[in-house]
Amino acid sequence: MGILLMYSTVFLPFSMAFIDGDLIEIKTILYFNCVLECLFILDFLIGFISAQENSSGDLEIRPKYIIKQYLSSGWFLIDFISCFPSELIVLFTE
Repeated sequence: MGILLMYSTVFLPFSMAFIDGDLIEIKTILYFNCVLECLFILDFLIGFISAQENSSGDLEIRPKYIIKQYLSSGWFLIDFISCFPSELIVLFTE
């Protein structure tokens, strides 16, 4: 997911600024970015159901505990930002 996030943050602005190809090439890039967005959303949702380790080292599977830990972790903000559909900016600015 980290590699996909780096790709999305580097390639999308680059493609918006420099790729002036035909419509098929642009649509292909946008479709690929839609697939990436779906993967980021899936990763975001998995974070809400993945078991967390508690302070005593045991695996915690209670949903309220998992959600509380995920919301207070640094990963929540990263996952939330990565779910923003950046290809919509491209579609609405053309």
